[in-house]
Amino acid sequence: DILATVAARTKTRASGPATIVGFAAETEDLERNAARKLADKGCDMVVGNLVGTTHGFGSGATAVLAVFRDGAPVAFGPASKREVSNFVLDRVVGLEKQRSHA
Repeated sequence: DILATVAARTKTRASGPATIVGFAAETEDLERNAARKLADKGCDMVVGNLVGTTHGFGSGATAVLAVFRDGAPVAFGPASKREVSNFVLDRVVGLEKQRSHA
């Protein structure tokens, strides 16, 4: 399991832990499945989106749900893929700021 291995290794690296983000493409129960992946893989955040015949892969806009170890899930979208990527990066920056102040 690549994601779990990367998450475990970066938590103990000499330069300090990295922020690990996983992604989950789900067909149902988005929040529950993303939260389970977050716990199982040891990530700091999982960004999940529903995929199916009308949304997700290949469509112009998408909606995502970011789940965190600490804090409530945050929904974003529907929005362009560029806007979603900015949303994800903003959340990563927020996690890094929290870590640096801990």
